[in-house]
Amino acid sequence: MLDGRTQSVGAALAEERGHLRPRVAECFDLADIAFPLVDKHGCVTVKTNFYSVPARPGTRVQARVHPQHVEVWHAGRLLARHERCHSRRQHVLDLEHYLDVLGQKPGAFAGSKPLAQWRAAGRWPVCYDELW
Repeated sequence: MLDGRTQSVGAALAEERGHLRPRVAECFDLADIAFPLVDKHGCVTVKTNFYSVPARPGTRVQARVHPQHVEVWHAGRLLARHERCHSRRQHVLDLEHYLDVLGQKPGAFAGSKPLAQWRAAGRWPVCYDELW
């Protein structure tokens, strides 16, 4: 009990709860939203970095920037999801986003930047080189 009060703190809290508004049921999205264009390299520029996306150049997409990842949406469909890069002027590329292009230009595979990134990250095992 508090000085000068006849009710305990717990009893006062129970009485006060009846006068409080209910908590809001909806949650708020923390994503920062941008609408970049896909460039001729199959990337969108988001917060000074370039993220690959499997879409035609010139397509306007929605980029949703979360604290830990970046999502690229088009026509209500998730096209790409990348871990967010907090550096500047970096290329975050997914080799799978370039498979259609590499099917048309197989010679581009050897010197491709996405392939170099996959090798550096250990996502391209040596056995793939034997198959290639």
